[in-house]
Amino acid sequence: MVVRPGQLFGGPDANNKDAGTLLRLDKDTVQLTPGDTAVGDTLGSAVAGVLVRCFFCDARALDFSDTNEDGPASSEADVDDMFQEVASQAAAKISDEQLGKRARLFAKSLSDAVENVVSGKVFDGSP
Repeated sequence: MVVRPGQLFGGPDANNKDAGTLLRLDKDTVQLTPGDTAVGDTLGSAVAGVLVRCFFCDARALDFSDTNEDGPASSEADVDDMFQEVASQAAAKISDEQLGKRARLFAKSLSDAVENVVSGKVFDGSP
């Protein structure tokens, strides 16, 4: 599992409501995106919460970015749903990459076969 947190903010005073309001530390909604794509800030305690949820989910093979946005705090169920979404997006990306590789390989094989026919080369099985 690879976790890429955004720029960390918040420290020991992050749980102090007055200091948090003064420093505008009100970004409590967790956002998980596949890969190294996120740009933003991350509250240190939110990263810790996401890492703990990784122990309860099958998130070992995930590679995701973790940021926070303005809004209400994300629940454990919300984070679990985001893990599933990131996993499905990663699986779709892998499938698309594999399909692309196979299409390129097929195109090259077809091109080589046409070239052999046009040039009169016959494949006899020898190297």
